[in-house]
Amino acid sequence: MIDAINENLSSIASSNTTTISQWIEGKERAVSETAAVAEHGDPQGMFGQMSRNDGLVVTAGWSDRTFFSTVKTPPDYDPTVRPWYKAAMAAGKLIVTRPSLESMTGQSYVAFAAPMVRDGQAVAS
Repeated sequence: MIDAINENLSSIASSNTTTISQWIEGKERAVSETAAVAEHGDPQGMFGQMSRNDGLVVTAGWSDRTFFSTVKTPPDYDPTVRPWYKAAMAAGKLIVTRPSLESMTGQSYVAFAAPMVRDGQAVAS
């Protein structure tokens, strides 16, 4: 009986690992592909579309401190000082943060952030 329980637990853990890995890959793909084509201010609504399709809260910040967000954000919000922005810009590629608390809501989150590179320069994340 213990062997059967161990096999079941192993199977469940393996299935959950696969599901989580696929979820992460999907979010990474959505963020990377959107970062590659979205423009300043998101005039084509790509961030909103990503939010609706992938269930993400989307906040994008430009180096001039302007931002777009799918959630209510204070007008004086500075994306360039956020840990996810700094980490993505420093890495020069997509990053996934460790879980942390969101400053305005206190809710736990994981950020997927990628620099938006235009003409060889990272201009946003």
